[in-house]
Amino acid sequence: MVSTSVRIFLDIASDESISQRFPMANHTTGSPDIAEVTFQAYTRQQLTSEEPRRCYHLKIRFILMAVVSTVIASLIIYWFVNSILVNHNDSKHSDSNGHRSALRKQAHFELPTQVVPLEYTLQIIPLLAENNFSIIGDVKIQLYCKQPTKHIRLHSRKLNIKNVKITNIRPGNKPYIIENYKLISGDDFLDIFLLQLLIKNQSYVLRINYTADLNEEPIGLFRSKYRNKISNVTRWIAVSNFFPDFARRAFPCFDEPSIKTPFRISIGRKTDMRTHSNSILIATEKIHNISDYVWDHYNKTPPMSTYLVAFMVTDFQSYQINVTDRPFHNVFARKDVQNDTMYIGNLIPRIVRLMQNLTGFHYDLDKLDMIAVPSLAYSAMENWGLITFRENNILVRNKKQHLDSKLRSAIIASHAVAHQWFGNLVTPKWWSNVWLKEGFSSFFGIKTLSMIESSWSIEDIMAAQYREMFEREAKEKAYPLYLNLSLKRPLGDIFDSTPYVKGNCLVNMIFHFLGESIFFSSIKRYINVYRYGAADEGDLWDVFQEEIKSTLSKELSMRNIMKNWTDHAGFPVVHVLRNNDTGLVELTQERFYRDGLNPRGTSEELWCIPLTWTIESDQRFDGTLPKAWMLERRMVINDTGLSEAIFNNQWILFNINQTGLYRVNYDVENWRLLTNRFDILPERTKLQILNDAFAMFNAGLLDQAFLWKILLKFNIDTEETVWLSVKTALEYIEYRLWDSHVFEFVSCELVDDVYLSKAENLFETDIETWSTFQFELTKWACSVGHKTCIKSVLNFVDELLRNDTSINIADDLSREFRLWAYCTYVKFSSEEQWSKLLAKYHEPKENDKFSLAYALGCTLNITLIERYLSSISLENKNWKNNENQYIEVTLTAIANNPSAFNLAMVFIEQLENLDKSYGNIEDYDPLVKIFYGFSTTMDQEENAKWLTRFKGSRGSKYDTLIETIINDVKFNVAWNRRHKNVTIDRLRIIADATKESKDCPRNGRRNI
Repeated sequence: MVSTSVRIFLDIASDESISQRFPMANHTTGSPDIAEVTFQAYTRQQLTSEEPRRCYHLKIRFILMAVVSTVIASLIIYWFVNSILVNHNDSKHSDSNGHRSALRKQAHFELPTQVVPLEYTLQIIPLLAENNFSIIGDVKIQLYCKQPTKHIRLHSRKLNIKNVKITNIRPGNKPYIIENYKLISGDDFLDIFLLQLLIKNQSYVLRINYTADLNEEPIGLFRSKYRNKISNVTRWIAVSNFFPDFARRAFPCFDEPSIKTPFRISIGRKTDMRTHSNSILIATEKIHNISDYVWDHYNKTPPMSTYLVAFMVTDFQSYQINVTDRPFHNVFARKDVQNDTMYIGNLIPRIVRLMQNLTGFHYDLDKLDMIAVPSLAYSAMENWGLITFRENNILVRNKKQHLDSKLRSAIIASHAVAHQWFGNLVTPKWWSNVWLKEGFSSFFGIKTLSMIESSWSIEDIMAAQYREMFEREAKEKAYPLYLNLSLKRPLGDIFDSTPYVKGNCLVNMIFHFLGESIFFSSIKRYINVYRYGAADEGDLWDVFQEEIKSTLSKELSMRNIMKNWTDHAGFPVVHVLRNNDTGLVELTQERFYRDGLNPRGTSEELWCIPLTWTIESDQRFDGTLPKAWMLERRMVINDTGLSEAIFNNQWILFNINQTGLYRVNYDVENWRLLTNRFDILPERTKLQILNDAFAMFNAGLLDQAFLWKILLKFNIDTEETVWLSVKTALEYIEYRLWDSHVFEFVSCELVDDVYLSKAENLFETDIETWSTFQFELTKWACSVGHKTCIKSVLNFVDELLRNDTSINIADDLSREFRLWAYCTYVKFSSEEQWSKLLAKYHEPKENDKFSLAYALGCTLNITLIERYLSSISLENKNWKNNENQYIEVTLTAIANNPSAFNLAMVFIEQLENLDKSYGNIEDYDPLVKIFYGFSTTMDQEENAKWLTRFKGSRGSKYDTLIETIINDVKFNVAWNRRHKNVTIDRLRIIADATKESKDCPRNGRRNI
């Protein structure tokens, strides 16, 4: 491989030197660049190639002349018959275009299986020169023919195919004659048509030379930049991101997850750069006669999916994490942030060891590097052997970093490491089962973290995951875990948080209803059986079944239990009805909707629900193995303990610790009993009751009097996680009642004592010592107008603005904190202070424009926002230009501002090029964040009508997103109609009975 690599992609005449192909090596003025000369070389090759793709008829004439000159009758007959066959093929398909049309009509979402790849040899040069950002590539794919065929189909998108050749793998065989090849852009297919049959059970080599643009769009192989702080020079790097189906943008390939092959990768680079890939670097070789360019050759990888391939070119610094066992770990990052990667860099080897123990399978590659890049479409990408992180998601500073940011970075890292087993080692057969890799990686990532950091409770993290899952899955438009991808849709349009969050919660439920021993023995068997291969959920359930054996009753199997959990969208609610006469408990199940209204009238879904329960007189909260299974829509339980609780007027509780993926609604009597005993219940049970109660209230199934009775029991001794759950639940009501003084007053009084007790002096301590609870409590107190809290924030930000040399804002404080602090400052400051922030934003050397831009949209002074938006120059009505590169950040803040979101609506209507492609990557596309802001602030029918009109006027790219936002807005409208006035009346009663404290003005924020 090393000796042939210097041929640089092109199989051109041996007497043509490297310098002729790459004149830039001569450093002459006006010489063509590498890409241009490569194009020329390809053109020369096509003119002299033996392949008759464009010279087919000329070759036929040549052959006929040869036949006549030899006057050999047998050859005449042979060519005559062959001509007849070709003509028959032409008449059958009309012409080459007709041939492609017929194939396209038959095209399936998946690739045909007549030929399969055995191995890739890839040589690629990403060119990082200004005005010449491009890719030059040469891929050789060893193929195995399973069925005779003249057609090869693989994937290619936005690649300029320069030459295609296929030969038998046996040496000395002539290339096969290619009739034509065709790129089908809508399907991302590259179809290659041969005049000769590929023979069954034979191996071949398909070689494709190509070029492509090296864009900034963060998918495929793309370029990213950062500014060197010392030299103030912009530096460009090349980064790869191939999940889920973006490898085809970097090289022609069989881009499906179940197709796993080894890769031999060589990357060309300038000598002042370095390269990175999945395996170990084994050799570096000069590219002859091209100064300053070398090849980096990497070791052969294990069989893996194309979406896990990685190759990058950077100028990053590195250090090695010393470990006593393999694999070794290198950490790559910009020099400026290298020290801040050390926490995650040292954490990864510890996670690897735990994953090896939990799965029973040793990490098999020689290395597991990590690289932090300035921009990435996702928080992290689990490339096998080279995990890529978006830089701002894993930097943990020793100072000025509160613990919540540290936890989030650790969760991202542990999830990516767990993928080395779930996804990389065992891969989903198809994207329909993407939850298999995402759900298990989330669960194992959290599990390993809780074993490493004792202060991070897996129960608390899972409680937050369940809360997020319940919120999303209660919507009408929720997706099931198993995705039906029979219809061709961009995968980015389909993937949301469901596979990650709901998948995690489902795995957690399985862990609890099977028990730890059976769960982990099943996982070890699963990994061992399907290592280096692919599996679907049926394969997984069968493995579990082997381990379960007689644990479940005869009528139950893992396939039967789990089918509805993965096939159905949403989740069930179990209604519990006590019979005071008989002591029986009647249960009914149905799909839960956040508004309590089933759009189809009746629930068609049915789940196999693991039932756990406990009673007041015999409280057992540690038993999560099911006591019964609910298999039908209605069920009656005759249990001695439950009957005893009913007859003794005691509470009963179902779904212990909420490990089951369902909500519970009780009759009024049981809600009353639970509410009366709320303050003496265990912490996790309080969380469960509180979350279920809020959900039932929003759905119109529970009188809100129960809610406020619970909340008024809260005090400084109430558990921190319970307080945080209340904060999250009340945030939605706060948006609906944002202009209500009575809501602000009651909420302020609710949080007053606990804030003064736990977080009043927070700004006088190091942020690294802040707990999640303290930070969230401070955010909550300020949002409801707590005067001491607001004054603390104003003083803190004023100090930063007066002397920001003492604290490097951009480096020492997390972005989340900066966004919140500046936004709060603007919300409660004067016009003069807002102008001061605007001036700072416009300073050329300001390095925190992102946070400042967001803060500008937080003001409650509509006039200031109007003035700011009117000053923005929309050159050619562009979405953004260099002058206004952070305008989308300000618009996101405005969209989240209930007093000003309509100004963002007006501004967006002026923009024309909203169809700018971001590869359907939600967390990269700025417009997505703006519209999600609308989902919380819009609550009028005319808002929904505006969204509907906007959706119909701007093409189809954002249709799915806007439809989701419309449904959210309609829910807000319905909530106002059903709950707003009743809630305000209830709050007035509470306010009248509450004494006004010094920090909580009864009539709103006065003289802060």
